[in-house]
Amino acid sequence: VEEEEAPKEGEEPQPE
Repeated sequence: VEEEEAPKEGEEPQPE
């Protein structure tokens, strides 16, 4: 369980 802004499978990575 990582608390990071990581794109899940099926989601496009959003550079924030």
